[in-house]
Amino acid sequence: MDEPLLVAPDISDRVALKGEGSVVTTGAAGAIDRITNQILLSLDQRPTLVVWLFDQSGSLAPQREEIVSRFDRVYDELGVLEAAGNPAFQRHKDKPLLTSVAAFGADAELLTPRPTDDLTEIKSAVRAVTNDPSGVESVFSAVTYVARTFSN
Repeated sequence: MDEPLLVAPDISDRVALKGEGSVVTTGAAGAIDRITNQILLSLDQRPTLVVWLFDQSGSLAPQREEIVSRFDRVYDELGVLEAAGNPAFQRHKDKPLLTSVAAFGADAELLTPRPTDDLTEIKSAVRAVTNDPSGVESVFSAVTYVARTFSN
């Protein structure tokens, strides 16, 4: 046989596909702008814990500040939705949305002692992320650490 049995179409990486996966975002800031909707979708189903996990690389320090500057928008939008009686917030008693902040380099660490809904505490924790001079970025270990810490 000289000819292949199956041939997939040649699709350029510039072709937008249907679904949320094709939504284009620009860098970390663009991703943060879309997060409110994702949090709201989660709240519609269950109480939600958002964990912000920050890379301690020195090169990412400017992005961390850009991200924290957008927190007001994300949490303000969620606050407006809650005040408007959005059913996602009414489904769960007490505090349906809590946030924790963690950072990683060679090791992972929690920067908020307990999950919180205090925006000032959340932003202070992000601003407290220090650069890890080791140059090691243990991403998967950090994700595992956070998942194990909050799974119960």
